[in-house]
Amino acid sequence: AGIRYVGETYRHACQVRLRQRKEQVALELFDQARAANLARGGTYALFICYFMGENQYGVRGRKKPDLARAAALAEEAVDKGLRVRSDIIKRARAAVERISED
Repeated sequence: AGIRYVGETYRHACQVRLRQRKEQVALELFDQARAANLARGGTYALFICYFMGENQYGVRGRKKPDLARAAALAEEAVDKGLRVRSDIIKRARAAVERISED
């Protein structure tokens, strides 16, 4: 598992695993990338959308969305100053606000 060839990005490696529905492997890779400070904005965007249950980047969203996790990732990306599309950040924040209203 992991990076399979020279120049493969963590985002692509995670994307492939999520397409194969191997969430656990993808998450391990993501944690690895974050620990080594190699997770850029695109990797965060991929997982934020995935946890919100959105079909994005050729990956089917999670069957049981975990909105709190998506929002936490969005905030982490913003804190680190990474470039994640602003509409994705907005959707993650809005989703969590909807939960807290219920």
